[in-house]
Amino acid sequence: MLTQIFKSYELDYVKSLLAQVTNSQDSVFLSEYWLLPWLQTLATKPILMVCQRDSQILGFAFWGCQKHWFGNEYYLNQTGVHSDDQVG
Repeated sequence: MLTQIFKSYELDYVKSLLAQVTNSQDSVFLSEYWLLPWLQTLATKPILMVCQRDSQILGFAFWGCQKHWFGNEYYLNQTGVHSDDQVG
């Protein structure tokens, strides 16, 4: 299995990933109708981690990072900033 980490990426790439892993049982919060508008509102996009075997995308996740004096905190599919992660 190959895992790739992207600190910079285009929304078209995320859309292509979503098309490859779409499942009718997915949550609306994991759909392109939620994720793409959410990513568009962010000043700094979260890290993107993509897992694949051969050329098949197995899944992907976003990791937000908040830096603190005592170390970093990472958030799965969130930025870690409440106002960025909640519908206002």
